This record gives sequence, C-alpha cells and structure tokens, in this order.
Amino acid sequence: QICDDGTIVLRSGNIQDGKISFSDIVRVNAPIKESLFVKEDDILMCSRNGSASLVGKVAMIPDINEPMTFGAFMTIIRSAEAKYLYLYFQSQDFRERVSEGKSSTMNQITQKMLDKVEVPFPDKDVRETLSAIASQADKSKFELKQCIEHIDKVIKSLING
Repeated sequence: QICDDGTIVLRSGNIQDGKISFSDIVRVNAPIKESLFVKEDDILMCSRNGSASLVGKVAMIPDINEPMTFGAFMTIIRSAEAKYLYLYFQSQDFRERVSEGKSSTMNQITQKMLDKVEVPFPDKDVRETLSAIASQADKSKFELKQCIEHIDKVIKSLING
C-alpha cells in the first residue's frame, strides 16, 4: 500500500541521466524481504517498460541513509565489478549482445537474457582507467551544467533589466 512514511520503492523514473533521482518517490507500507533491499554500489536496471527506450537504463545505488527496495519492472545487479558493469551496461555493445543482435525494439531484459551476455572484461588497469575517465566526465558534465545555469541567470537578469 502506497503511503507517506514507508519504504522507498525505486522505479524507472528514479533513474535520471545514469543517476538515482529522488525527485519523484513512492513509498510503500508493507513487509519487505531482506534480500529485496538495495545496497550501495548495486546497479539498478529498468528491465521492463512500456517505453522500449527506457529498457536497460541503469544507475548505481549511492550511499543511502534509509532502507530502499525496487519495483517489479526493475532488476538489481550486485557485483565486485559493479563500476565497470555500470559503464558496460550503458554501451551499444551491451544492447546488441543482450538483444542477440535483433534489430527489433527491446521491451524487456530478463534474467535469462542477462545470463547469456558474455561481458568483455579487460585487464584490471584498463577497467580502472575507464572508471577514472567516466568519473572525470561526470565531474566535467556537472561543472558544465553549473556554468549553463549561471549563464541562464545572467541572460535573464539582462533581459529583465
């Protein structure tokens, strides 16, 4: 039952630009099995959606300060190599492998489909370099977003005199 003070249920809408967004949360007041709570560095994946473009969308679970679970059309991937897998799941190579090269739109990703995907695993130093590049790209993206917001404010103040 949906309520105001229960456990957060993460859904596809909570994945925004590869990150977890808490701007639109749903809470439920129901008993939840321990195995269904998310943990830091889990990968949350949208495994089914009416919109095929959202299927396969992923985000890393950040350091969270309250118990959270995930919705019915979501999957959690837990691995010691989560940071690399998070990057890989966003690649075109993953989309092609998980759909077995079918050009038709993918409306779901099942556990069976995930189990069949052969993930290319480069050496540890290459994986760490990829993670470092991705982290730097995230920082640059954040800084650019802040600059754009600042420019917007300046333009609005100039227009409004």
